[in-house]
Amino acid sequence: MIRLYLDSKQIMAYTISYVFLTYVLVYVFKIPNLILDNNKLVKEYYGDKMVNSFIFDYILIFFYIIVMEVIVTYKDITEFTKKLIVLVVVILCISGSAMYYFLSRKMTNSFFTRYFHYVKGRGLLYDMLLVTLIYIGYYIISEQLYKY
Repeated sequence: MIRLYLDSKQIMAYTISYVFLTYVLVYVFKIPNLILDNNKLVKEYYGDKMVNSFIFDYILIFFYIIVMEVIVTYKDITEFTKKLIVLVVVILCISGSAMYYFLSRKMTNSFFTRYFHYVKGRGLLYDMLLVTLIYIGYYIISEQLYKY
């Protein structure tokens, strides 16, 4: 049986990484605008619906990381680079499934239908970049927190 234990330092490390990197990547460097090439959708998601998107992404990215942690724990993977590879595969599977689902439907006014119909595979690239960088930040911060 796999047991994952999250303590307050891990949750704090994830939260710091998520808040800092989301702010820097989205609002300072405007990475979604560069990758997704649709300023209107980016403004809607990160501007008009900022609070909802912030909470949704916090939970979704946390879920990606938990799935990765379950896999690496089960497979006894300890190398950081191999964990990153597993994380990318998890992102491709989950986000890829969402992309397939929304692309197989008619375009509607739903945000995610419009999002995937416009950005297609660039959405997967953006998810991989965002989630991977947040995980790297989480890893670095948690390593520092456990020194004290």
